Amino acid sequence: PMFVQTPLLLAIVVGLWTGTLLFLSLHLRTANSYALMLAGYTMPLISLPVVDNPQAVFDIAVSRTEEIFLGIICASVVGAMFWPRRLAPVFQATTEKWFVDAATYSQRFISRTCQAEEIGTLRNSMVGSFNSLEMMIGQLSHEGARKQTVRNANELRGRMIHLLPVIDALDDALWALERRTPELLASLKPMLQKACDWLESTADGPQHDPWQQLHRELESLQPGSLQLDDRDQLLLSNTLFRLSEWIDLWQDCRTLQYAIKTDDQSQWRAVYRHWRLGRLTPFLDRGLMLYSVTSTVLAIIAASVLWILLGWKDGASAVALAAVSCSFFAAMDDPAPQIYRFFFWTLLSVVFASLYLFVVLPNLHDFPMLVLAFAVPFICVGTLTVQPRFFLGTLLTIVNTSSFISIQSAYDADFMNFLNSNLAGPAGLLFAFIWTLVFRPFGVDLAVKRLTRFSWRDIASLSEHSSLAEHRRMGVQMLDRLMQQLPRLTITA
Repeated sequence: PMFVQTPLLLAIVVGLWTGTLLFLSLHLRTANSYALMLAGYTMPLISLPVVDNPQAVFDIAVSRTEEIFLGIICASVVGAMFWPRRLAPVFQATTEKWFVDAATYSQRFISRTCQAEEIGTLRNSMVGSFNSLEMMIGQLSHEGARKQTVRNANELRGRMIHLLPVIDALDDALWALERRTPELLASLKPMLQKACDWLESTADGPQHDPWQQLHRELESLQPGSLQLDDRDQLLLSNTLFRLSEWIDLWQDCRTLQYAIKTDDQSQWRAVYRHWRLGRLTPFLDRGLMLYSVTSTVLAIIAASVLWILLGWKDGASAVALAAVSCSFFAAMDDPAPQIYRFFFWTLLSVVFASLYLFVVLPNLHDFPMLVLAFAVPFICVGTLTVQPRFFLGTLLTIVNTSSFISIQSAYDADFMNFLNSNLAGPAGLLFAFIWTLVFRPFGVDLAVKRLTRFSWRDIASLSEHSSLAEHRRMGVQMLDRLMQQLPRLTITA
């Protein structure tokens, strides 16, 4: 191999390889991003442990590939035969939760009964549900969902992101009408009540006839062109337009939800049309992404230099797990706490693996007892992985314990060799934790400030001459940025 005789240059190449693929993976918000990240940190996992025997690298790479494919096949077969779980019901449950929150959110503003604390909670819940849908939609096609269903899911998500600004625009119009001409707002109260009643009725499915009736009544209330010279009538016209816009948007959302639930493959037709309603363009803070990737690359190089200087025979595991942990949490604003959890559960896995290797396995003499010894605790711990609060800890415990035990065809365990090889991993994670504390201490505050600065920059750019396509792209990016910023503002508040 080209760099095997130049350790420092090899460390730089490994760091750049991992960092480049990590940077590319951060551009994707679907599960496909993991493929690039996996390709990035697999290189140090395979190449570094064999630097003293580089001729074996191909055989080890092939063996690792076989292990991965075998594990995927076994997990897929067992998952399909026993307790199969599909993504579609989870997607529908998440959308239903969003609709419940969105209906309450809309009703509070239209009925003028909103409370700041409740509105904040509802908004955060809606944003959380919305953000989780992107990953799910990317996986629907892999579960056999038909093209129209996937298309409807994307259309639904594209309209969900518009509900918050549409409701806020309606609230601004109602507030202006209330302050300037409260008598006009009072005359609108029956219409607003009908809108609330229609909103409640859509919980059972889209209501086409009542929606058309609402539209006819709204059109009948619109002031004539001659009346628009009066400012009060202009405010009334704007309020009616905003209410009509919200009604159309909600009708679209409900018809899309019904089409997805019933797996309707007919061509869906929209009633809400807006010049900014196009393909969602994700906002990517490439500066922050590049800084995160650079920190990961430098961490790999620094860990490799320490490994070289210390002359630790099994130090490759430390560098590899430092690369893995920095890659896993690179997209987070504050990755240090998660890396510490990674370190803690990995250290605990070393303890469990030592108990298995030196207490349990010496007393097992046949294959059925070996299977039983692993199956019972691993299945019990595995049942906790479906709960979000236990997911990371239980997953790391299962994976690392089985990896550290490293079952062979014949029992041959040496306690000192076990400690020397398996404590390297936690040492690398501890290094990654300290490195992250030093080089990424900013937390959520920096991301919030940068998102705010980008938003003001885009608003200022509106004064410049630009095409409709550029305005449209900027509009959807600002909406996407808003969805990223709201959860962070909750943390910093």
